[in-house]
Amino acid sequence: MNNKLQILKYILSDFIASSIAWLLFNIFRYHTVGYLTFGDLGSFLLWPTVIEGQVLCPFLWISFFYLSGYYNKPYLKSRFEELKTTFSSIATGSLFFFFAIILDDMLLNSSEYFELICALFISQFILIYICRYLITRRATILVHHGLIGYRTLVIGAGKNAQRFREELKNNKQAIGYKIVGFVHSGLCEKIIDEKDILGSIDDLDNIIKQEKIESIIFVPEKRDSKYVFRIIHKLFPYKLGIRMQAEMDDILFGTIKMDSLYEPPMIDISRAKLTYAEENTKRVSDIVISFLVMAILSPLYILIAIMVKMDSDGPIIYTQERIGRFGKPFKIYKFRTMKPDAEPNGPQLTDLNDSRVTLLGLTLRKYRLDEIPQFWNVFKGDMSLVGPRPERGYFIDQIVKHAPYYCLVQQVRPGITSWGMVKYGYASNIEQMIRRVKYDILYLENMSLVLDCKILIYTIRTVLTGRGI
Repeated sequence: MNNKLQILKYILSDFIASSIAWLLFNIFRYHTVGYLTFGDLGSFLLWPTVIEGQVLCPFLWISFFYLSGYYNKPYLKSRFEELKTTFSSIATGSLFFFFAIILDDMLLNSSEYFELICALFISQFILIYICRYLITRRATILVHHGLIGYRTLVIGAGKNAQRFREELKNNKQAIGYKIVGFVHSGLCEKIIDEKDILGSIDDLDNIIKQEKIESIIFVPEKRDSKYVFRIIHKLFPYKLGIRMQAEMDDILFGTIKMDSLYEPPMIDISRAKLTYAEENTKRVSDIVISFLVMAILSPLYILIAIMVKMDSDGPIIYTQERIGRFGKPFKIYKFRTMKPDAEPNGPQLTDLNDSRVTLLGLTLRKYRLDEIPQFWNVFKGDMSLVGPRPERGYFIDQIVKHAPYYCLVQQVRPGITSWGMVKYGYASNIEQMIRRVKYDILYLENMSLVLDCKILIYTIRTVLTGRGI
């Protein structure tokens, strides 16, 4: 399915509906407030301030709708969730416009303010929701009749995969997944017909490219944790929606979130616990805060750069490849705290009394000042302010041997700081890294903007008290 085209339909619809609703509101506003100095409605609507609002306000509405997370899921929408998201985002936007614009109107009594905000909310809600409903209804009909759907690859070719296929076939209506074929994981006996098996788990690259796969459903033949996480680790780098068939334990422990009454119980393992609204708010906050920090601390950046250059030979900024979200490699930036050629024999962790660390480097690491160039990584989108610390591929391979669940941290962008960093600080060996990973998994299970704020507060305390080592 064409996600981008569907999102564009919603954005254009919202923009046009918002423009019409704002025009209708201004007409109501003219008659309610009584702008006598303009003489007639036409003069009021052509007032430069009104024209400016007519142009800018629809863009502001689109911003509210983006932050609400409405555009994150173009297909397979829940009607109730759509209604709730539309209502809450328009209510929030109406309050914003009330305090930003309507409150400046000189009215005779408070009831007229109430009439204006109600008129704004009602006009926006009715027009926006009707347009969204029509677009969503058409998409839903096409999905339920099996005319459109995500090209889906099923990982698994045994008894469970066979039962899963039969369950989909017996549904009263399609749920949006068009099964292209199956992949044999190599663990159990093949039950699926050979003609439907596209290859083995080692053929994923070619299968996904040739079949233009848009979604993956993992149907494990047994719940062996090492087997399950080994497969998941292979799937993350493809940046596709990944769902896994749920077992009764998953249902009992409340890890299932159902969007459709007809959909088999599945766990979405490609996304963390944040709602779409929280996810978008977190990203916008990352961009704004990282930009402000870089602007405010620019003199400190210059001072540290001069000190690093004077302290020892070598580059000012140290770059290193780390593994980010969905297993994507990226270059992380730090102020250099070690002597040049500090790893002649390959990757090596830093311990408390590491002779490779320069005298200035000890101070920078103590107050975490070596990390501040990573705000550029945050601004670019490689990282977030809060998230599991990114590791090098060399160490990830070792961690996965002991903690196969580590792959789950790739659900989110890595962070400058994390729950594990607050708890343990820098890790000097694999055992400490594994202990820190447990807190990263706890973070994923409890993710929220409030938790991010708590971690940031503790990190600031660590920086100010010099407990970074």
